[in-house]
Amino acid sequence: MSLSSDRPKRKASLHTVLIISSVVQIIIPVGLTGYFSWRNSQQAVNELAYQSMEKVSNCIEQNLHEYFVIPELVNQSTLNAIELGYLNLENLQPWEKYLWRQVQLAPQLSFIGIGNENKEYRAARKFSDNSLGINQSDRSTNFNLYSYHSDRNGNRTTLKSITKNFDPRKRPWYQKAVAEKKLTWSDVYLSLLESSLSISTVQPIYEPNTKQLKGTLTVTLRLDGLNDFLSKLKVRQSGQVFIIDRDGTLIATSSTEKPYRINNNQKELIAAIDSSNILTQATSKHLLSHFQDLQQIVRPQQLEFSLEGKQQLVRVIPLKNNQALNWLVVVVVPEADFIQSSDATNRTTILLCLIALLVSIIVAILIARWIAQPILQLNAETKKIAKGD
Repeated sequence: MSLSSDRPKRKASLHTVLIISSVVQIIIPVGLTGYFSWRNSQQAVNELAYQSMEKVSNCIEQNLHEYFVIPELVNQSTLNAIELGYLNLENLQPWEKYLWRQVQLAPQLSFIGIGNENKEYRAARKFSDNSLGINQSDRSTNFNLYSYHSDRNGNRTTLKSITKNFDPRKRPWYQKAVAEKKLTWSDVYLSLLESSLSISTVQPIYEPNTKQLKGTLTVTLRLDGLNDFLSKLKVRQSGQVFIIDRDGTLIATSSTEKPYRINNNQKELIAAIDSSNILTQATSKHLLSHFQDLQQIVRPQQLEFSLEGKQQLVRVIPLKNNQALNWLVVVVVPEADFIQSSDATNRTTILLCLIALLVSIIVAILIARWIAQPILQLNAETKKIAKGD
């Protein structure tokens, strides 16, 4: 028989058993407390993130609704004036003062104009510095577009620019009205006279009896105002907001990027996936990858994706109105913007748990020693008595 088999198995001492049992009973509840605290904080972060993003997106939706409803009302007011006989499309000269007053009704209005089938055009214009002007193109200008500054009474003053061979019937807003045959919105287009994106609400005008097209009313918004509005929104520390159409074309953004580029002296729209802003580009690519077709987004959506190893939270809401305006508002925020305060709380919780655990272990050891000491002494005395000492 081997020596190891003859050696009696060593039993754990009472002192050790008491310490281990006490420490285990402390570690388990403290560990579970720390785990559930961390888990609950993560859930709270996600809830806070999407609540915050929903609040931002709702604010944008409300403001954009107000932004776009005024041009529709202005167009309807002008149409009423035509139907009542105050204005007609055969003589556009009286339109100048009327349009000049109308363009001052709201800050987002940049052009209000009328083009007819005779290739004639009149418009009142608000420049980027809020000064006003008059635009004219007809037989007297050889169908070149003359753009004038105006005085405080709406009279023309200095000539600002001349655009050769202007035909309102070839402009995107006019063609959209002809195609839709009703009040609608044009596609976004690059302004002919300014370095900005524009969009127009348009209303075709027909002869009541023959239903023959006579011309088109247009109220134009300079979309710089959308960029300004989005840039003023506080979307945590490094979040962004941008607006795209259903083809993925960039309409407006809260970043400093312009939603168009100049290529060979020609201004052109850009797709959001070609944006120079990394976050805008990556988010747009993820949307196209996830949905395949942006037309599929018919209700608010919440998504997540990783960019350079960092989680990004995304909320997308469709923006529609009754006149075919159909865009997507995208809010994207790095998850890190929301978890910074949570991380600090978690670190504090973990530190407190560790301190509590350490104190509890020390106390458990002292208590175990206090309990075991007299028992061990009694055991030693008993052994002495048994030996006859």
